[in-house]
Amino acid sequence: MKRYKKMMLVTALTMMIILIGTAYATLTSKIVLNVGTTFTGTSGLGTAIETLALDYSIDLATGTGANQANIIYSASRSLADDVNETLDLYASGTLKDSFGTALTMTRLKLLFIYNTSTDASLLLGGGTTPVGIFADASDILTLPPGGKCLFSAPDATGVLLTTNKNLKLAHNGTGTSALVYKIVAIGVD
Repeated sequence: MKRYKKMMLVTALTMMIILIGTAYATLTSKIVLNVGTTFTGTSGLGTAIETLALDYSIDLATGTGANQANIIYSASRSLADDVNETLDLYASGTLKDSFGTALTMTRLKLLFIYNTSTDASLLLGGGTTPVGIFADASDILTLPPGGKCLFSAPDATGVLLTTNKNLKLAHNGTGTSALVYKIVAIGVD
């Protein structure tokens, strides 16, 4: 009986070690965009009202195909006045997920950027080998103070990052302080 208990204990400990050593990670995402407006005006003797209610969502399950993703980078970053930085989304090793794992994103499925500044614009794009959502190095999107930008490519191919991988972000040099922006990049490794 003692020997049986020892074998059971060794088996249980072995199973625990195997389970602890195995990494389980899944990524499921739901991004929701709701647009609700009421437009009121006068027309002749009456009042005209137009309402608009749109609900769109992007659902990404764990995987590498259409409507799927398996890695995420999210951060709040700061840029000093008139300074820029380039994030290599593909293989720089400097971007890490929340578990500290270096990211290698081969395809971008979703990009969200929020400029939290109240007085400076954030410039997106430009630089060398810009991410494929920009046509070339001169293609720059200006995100004004408080502005948000959402891009998605949930199909199986997404935006390929193996060649055009760099996301340049720049403080436009206006305002009185550092610019803080929040970024979420979801993709496939």
